[in-house]
Amino acid sequence: MPLLPCLLALALPAGPYTGLVPADHADAPTFRSDEPVVGTHFFYWYKQSTGKHWFDYDGSDALTDHPLYRGGDYSYDRVEWWARQIETMRLAGIDFMALVYWGLPGMDDSDHHNARQLAWSNIGARTLAELVEGQLKRGETVMPVGMFYDTSTLQTNQHERKVDLTAEWGKEWFYETIRDFFSLIPPRAWARIDGNPIVILYGAGYAERVGADLFGYAKDRFRGDFGVGLHIIKNQDWPGEADDVISWGGALGPILNTTAAVGPGYDHSAVPHREPLIVDREGGAFYQRGWESLLARHPAVRPRLVMVETWNELHEGTEVAPTAEHGYRYVHLTRQYADLWRSGVYRPPTGLYTGACEVSWRPLGSRGIEVRDAADGPVRGGHLDGRMCLESDPTRDGRFIYVNVDRSFAFDAPMGPVELELTYWDGGYQRGWIEYDSLDLTASVRAGAFKSGPSLPPSTSEGWRRVTFQLDDMRFGDRCNRADLRLVIEGGLPAIAEVRVRLLGQPEAR
Repeated sequence: MPLLPCLLALALPAGPYTGLVPADHADAPTFRSDEPVVGTHFFYWYKQSTGKHWFDYDGSDALTDHPLYRGGDYSYDRVEWWARQIETMRLAGIDFMALVYWGLPGMDDSDHHNARQLAWSNIGARTLAELVEGQLKRGETVMPVGMFYDTSTLQTNQHERKVDLTAEWGKEWFYETIRDFFSLIPPRAWARIDGNPIVILYGAGYAERVGADLFGYAKDRFRGDFGVGLHIIKNQDWPGEADDVISWGGALGPILNTTAAVGPGYDHSAVPHREPLIVDREGGAFYQRGWESLLARHPAVRPRLVMVETWNELHEGTEVAPTAEHGYRYVHLTRQYADLWRSGVYRPPTGLYTGACEVSWRPLGSRGIEVRDAADGPVRGGHLDGRMCLESDPTRDGRFIYVNVDRSFAFDAPMGPVELELTYWDGGYQRGWIEYDSLDLTASVRAGAFKSGPSLPPSTSEGWRRVTFQLDDMRFGDRCNRADLRLVIEGGLPAIAEVRVRLLGQPEAR
């Protein structure tokens, strides 16, 4: 057996909270999967007194924004620092924090430079555990703690190799990282959904390979060591079935999966060797629009969990924690919107097509429908058989035509059956069909955002044709690449001349 798998198999848990049985979790606090919850990603790699994550290697400022903190050393190894952060998170209305964890199985015994660089992960978690144990002894309420598994350790580790998550030793590595984290945190403080502790995964691309059986393996191993399962929230690029799906990048704009992500803006100007990327905070307006877009979605279909991205990632300027640059503005905004979210407030969009039962589109007369240009659906104006249309742009790569309905007509709410009428070009094609944003979360990737719908009739190469379909589970959530549906054509030219969408069972269109 290679040396690396042998070393991994010998790695002991990093903390003392192991060997649990189901009875140990009988009365554990937990969130329900059907209740609105607001969490945040928490970064604890800072140590101001030594300059760790405070200054870059050349001595320059490593932070885009700077913490507004008067408690002495802003450091992961100070109980007082943890207590102050948690106190402020409570002020912001945060329900739980997901700690970024860069742990490496067995790293406490390693003198490798990567292990030394990442030692803060375990040291900080142990410091938090000290605070939590004191709070529990005093009968105080503790802030629930979940794991944000920073999977870059699958590449940056003491063995300087990418981890193969299809191999037994690789699956062991993945599991032992999760095991180490929860062994460091008192179980009464674990953030749970339906009783199972929360693990949020960063991207899959750092692994050499990933198998679809990975999550089941990790859950089985965790149940054997801790007496309870896991609630795994995977980044959308991971294969395999997880409990929920999230996408990193909510600071750039709200992202909707089965878990939502929202943030205040982005600016990594202080990070060396990166191309400039700034999403302006607009004095809080950007963050407010993100939250409002979530509240505009019907409570019956919107996610229950929202992750605020982030609490204190100061290098990339995505924090909502207090800073010298922004004061407490984002703490107060987060509290305002977290309270609205938990109370189930619904703010549907209103506008020109509110109350209408039909919308339509033609090249010279749009009435509540837009045909959107997209990277994989480029369109340009054209004439086919004497009729104006929009057709796929042959100079760019694409086989889709995207259609979006005005939000004031229908937006992310159960609308009942819908009639779709489409006039499209049949100049010869192999096959064609509709894909649409569906209420059926299991229908496709992105929780039903690309459900495969009705097929077009076989091609007759006769020119313009009209079809009518009934869609019973249309969602209108703008999740189909920022549209509600798309026409897919293989082996032919995608082109449309007219689209009509009608809510069935409604009065005649006004």
